[in-house]
Amino acid sequence: MKSIKMTSREWALYNLLKQNPDKWYSKEEIVYEINVLMGADTFIYNVNCWDKCSKIREDMIEINASKEVDKIIVLKDNHYKIANEEEVARYLNKKIAMARRQERQVRDLKKKILQNGQGKLLSNQEKPIDINSKARAYHETYVERN
Repeated sequence: MKSIKMTSREWALYNLLKQNPDKWYSKEEIVYEINVLMGADTFIYNVNCWDKCSKIREDMIEINASKEVDKIIVLKDNHYKIANEEEVARYLNKKIAMARRQERQVRDLKKKILQNGQGKLLSNQEKPIDINSKARAYHETYVERN
């Protein structure tokens, strides 16, 4: 858990979402509302980027990690709100599924790394490697440097 105090921008985001806990706020609405409240450059909405305002997501993560507030902010389809019990459960399950996928990817990468330099009986196409095959007889996980 976060032990440092929340920033004024994090408090502004939290208070905005707390004002109307049933409403899903888009990034554009959050940027507009908070910039009116705190000043024009608090959040920057960039229409040319994939993530229109990454600071909102960063602040949401910090607020959720903070000991200063008990509420949890959830994200769904690029909209934010303070969650009810059902929404928190869905959000948590989504995060757990994502973590499991990432854990599986890490495990697969580690396995590949450990195979580097080991001999192979089968090619990458699952065909036996023999004298006539063009497949490499050893795993080569890394690109060779020139």
